[in-house]
Amino acid sequence: EDKIKEDHFFLTWGDILVPYKIYTEVMDTYHREKQDFILVTNYLEKLQKGCEIHCEGDYCTKMVEKPPKDKQASNLNNCGIFIFSKEIFKELKELEPSKRGELEIPDAISNGIEERNWKVRVIRMGKEDFRGDFGDKREYERLDKETDWLSELQ
Repeated sequence: EDKIKEDHFFLTWGDILVPYKIYTEVMDTYHREKQDFILVTNYLEKLQKGCEIHCEGDYCTKMVEKPPKDKQASNLNNCGIFIFSKEIFKELKELEPSKRGELEIPDAISNGIEERNWKVRVIRMGKEDFRGDFGDKREYERLDKETDWLSELQ
């Protein structure tokens, strides 16, 4: 927290790649709209591993980490690309570790929406937009065989 000198900062999961235009859209939206919180979603038919995002208009109302297979209510997944106000640190400090022993950022965002009335702007990637999860070996191998993923990042 003390390493971040600005009021807002950009964060992305280290194993996620999306086209450059998505990163540009995040930064353009931040500069144009002066949003304190921005998150990017991608479309998934089935959200067994992801974090389900519920929206009203362009704003997140709820996040459900790894929803039960028979309870999925949205096809929007937390893509792992964010702009955060430093307010996120206050919420992270109040969190209890998850079953995995981690402080879950989606839990902090959900709590901020519910308890602090945060407005979390959502940028939706199109169904056709490439998103690579290179932290999953099987997904990496599938992408390597089935796509020309490097060219899809441009």
